[in-house]
Order: sequence, then structure tokens, then C-alpha cells
Amino acid sequence: MQRHQLRSVSRAPGSGFLHRLPDAVVTFDLEWRYAFLNRQAEINHQCRPGELLGRCVWDVFPEGRELETYRRYMRAIETQAEDIFDEYLPMFGRWYEQRLFPAPHALTVVARDITDWRELNEERAQLASRLAALEAEAGRDEARGDVPLAIVREPATAPSEDEERAVRIIVTVFPKPGRRNELIALFQSGAALLEAVAASGALSSELQVPDDPSGPLVLTVLCESAAQYVRWTTHPQRRSVLDEVVPLAEEVCIERYEVVRLATAARDRES
Repeated sequence: MQRHQLRSVSRAPGSGFLHRLPDAVVTFDLEWRYAFLNRQAEINHQCRPGELLGRCVWDVFPEGRELETYRRYMRAIETQAEDIFDEYLPMFGRWYEQRLFPAPHALTVVARDITDWRELNEERAQLASRLAALEAEAGRDEARGDVPLAIVREPATAPSEDEERAVRIIVTVFPKPGRRNELIALFQSGAALLEAVAASGALSSELQVPDDPSGPLVLTVLCESAAQYVRWTTHPQRRSVLDEVVPLAEEVCIERYEVVRLATAARDRES
């Protein structure tokens, strides 16, 4: 008889609109038995209509007693005060915003799945944190004059000094609007650049200027060995070159390649 009464509550007149809600709606009696579940709640519980009616929620989900949800439900019944909170429910594997509506003989819970919303907000927070860190780093660099205006990108790791292969360095410079000719003149006649090339022990250097006036400038330098390049990365002359180039550029990309003389090796094998 009692089960029949609970089923009649589940399909009581006027409750039809609750089954069309995208949020889960559940009502418990004072013994924490399911008295009503709308369609979304049944989907969340993966149960058939009426299957859970009359069963105690803490018997269905014993782990629920360890959650903040349990404490909030108890407090709402004791104080008869509405409440709202978010919690991850491991039995469903999702985050829910729960709104509690207590009554003298029951507690109704409206639960909204906010998992996707939380994940999106966490991604935004992580991106904002990384952006703030980059901006702070850029501010420190500007304060000490390391990289005053442009973004300088180069390999994160340098080759070890044990490597004796020649190394080709390709420096791609993207000029600021209207500063292209100044950069070309700097590369062609700048004393700092000539001194820097000499200090690096470079075997050769070449500046490539594209016909496209909006294209980047490409400086190629061939170093005797990886060890020479490593010493060059800490050479003071390198900073003086960047100090002249960076104010005229939007971005400077530095790439490093090992030079493998395949043709020479083939001739050696033939001899």
C-alpha cells in the first residue's frame, strides 16, 4: 500500500512539467526514502521509472554518507532553510549544483549537471594563469632590458659540448611595419653583427631578403661545431646584437640544425 502511494506521488497531477526539466528533481521523505524522481533523475540513476521509490537513498548509495551532500541534506531538514552548493558525486561521476527545498515532511532536491561548465572554467583559469605568468615574465624582461620589445623564440636546449658536428643556425626576423629597411641596413653594415659572427667562430653567414616586402628576413650562420654554438649562446656580444635587432622586430625565431655531411661520408667509404 505504501509503495502504491509513493508511485502515485511520482505521477501525481501537475508533476508532468517536472519530467520535462533538464535538471534532476528528487524528493525524499523524512526517512530518506525516494518519494519522487523526475525523468532526468531516473536517467542519472540509470533506473526504471518507480524502481527506487520507497528505498532509502543511503542504502542505495552508502558512500553518500561521507559526502558534503549528506551533511547539507541533514542540516536543511533540521533548519528548514533552503540551501545551494556544488559537489562532485562519485556515484554519478559528475559535478552537480544542488538546490535544497525543505518542507516539514520532505526534502526536494533540484540537481543541475555542471561538469562541462566547471571544466571550461578550469581551462579558462589555467589559460589566464599562464597568460599572467607570461605577462609578468615579459615585464621582468623589459625592466632588466633582456627582451625589450619583440618575442624571441629559440631552442629550449643547447647541444652538449661533446658534439663536434657543424651546426647551422637559422635566425628568422619578422620586421615591425615600416622597419624592414632598417633591419636590412643593420644586418648589412652593423658593426655589432659583424663582431658577433666573428666571435661565434662562424664558418659563413648569409642574409636572405625575400622579394615579398612583407616577408621575414632570414640570417643563416654556419658554426664549426655544437661546442662553438654553446659558447656563443652565453657570449656578451650575442646580447648586443639582440639589443639592436629586437626594437625593430615583432618576433625573432632562432632554429638550430646539425649539419651531416652525407656526401663526404660516402666518398670516405669509397676510398
